[in-house]
Amino acid sequence: MGADSLAWLFGPGTERAQKLRMRRFFISVGSYSLWFLATLAATGLGLLELSGSSLVLAGVLLVASQLVFYAAFRTGFNLKFSEPSLTLPQMVVGIVWGLVLVAVAPQIRGYVLMAVIVTLLFGIFALKRQRFVQLAALAFLGYLGVVAFEIVTGSSSYSPAYHAISVGTFAVVVVWTTLFGAYVSAIRHRLSVRNEELEVALAHNQRLAERDDLTGLYNRRFLTDVLVRERARADRNGQPLSIAIIDLDRFKQINDRYGHSTGDRVLRNFADYIVSELRTMDYVGHAEEGRDPDSAFGRYGGEEFMLVLPETGLDDAHRCLDRLRSGLDRMTADPQAPPHVTLSAGIAQFASGESVESLLRRADQALYDAKDGGRNRICLAA
Repeated sequence: MGADSLAWLFGPGTERAQKLRMRRFFISVGSYSLWFLATLAATGLGLLELSGSSLVLAGVLLVASQLVFYAAFRTGFNLKFSEPSLTLPQMVVGIVWGLVLVAVAPQIRGYVLMAVIVTLLFGIFALKRQRFVQLAALAFLGYLGVVAFEIVTGSSSYSPAYHAISVGTFAVVVVWTTLFGAYVSAIRHRLSVRNEELEVALAHNQRLAERDDLTGLYNRRFLTDVLVRERARADRNGQPLSIAIIDLDRFKQINDRYGHSTGDRVLRNFADYIVSELRTMDYVGHAEEGRDPDSAFGRYGGEEFMLVLPETGLDDAHRCLDRLRSGLDRMTADPQAPPHVTLSAGIAQFASGESVESLLRRADQALYDAKDGGRNRICLAA
């Protein structure tokens, strides 16, 4: 079967999960086909007494039942259900067809009952314990009904003792399968819960590794990693790269006068202000906002912050920082205690072949120049 035929069977643009469900469905269709062929062979060899019309009717109904599932998968109708794989209804259909074959082909009843058990095992890794028990009850009660019908109508050549043994044996196997399935289902549920807890823990640890506790911004380690990646990319493609080291002026005086809690609020408010302003300028923001993680603003240490601006030259970086500086008048730490804050910043542009340490050193020196020049200003590195 060619690629075009497969695309037609699965449907154009079908997502990966849906394709996987359809593959499993085709495996199920293959199993039905094998059992139907085995029934035809047994009839041809005289092992079963089935008329041609009965076989044709069974084949038509079998194909129709599978076309319903195929249409559901092909059109995406299965996605409307809580369990898009439709495992439960497929298993119900499989068990029902097995019971039908048990009723019409008593000569091969033992083989067919094994297929019913296999169908039950198929649901161990897909269904919850309650559903699995219900399917097992359906299989046993269905077989018990077939046997009871044969005994009442006298249509079976087997003795009551044979029926009692077969029903008892099937009951034992079904109970064992149910207990095993329930056990595996419980394990699967516990593993699922633990996996979810592990994902939450990993996400939390990832955030702790990348984020500053106070401001929620990127921390120094993450900023350094970003800078290393951006430096390599800028050196490779020749695009400009600028960084700015930003410092809040006279921040120690805020802590001394208003207390460290107010100082913490100043830092948080400053971080929120910068992020919101950068977002309006189409620069960077928090990673959770879906921004490029290689463009980053974060807390470099204490009251110092760093802004990494890929594909940005000195002039554009200076305009960006000057707008941030001039807008600080609108920011306060607390309505009851609104200390006025200003910023000083040093900007450096990456020079081809320059190391990260050299780039940081030049930006830091530019920051000191801004401080020495009177603060509340932006200086560019030589």
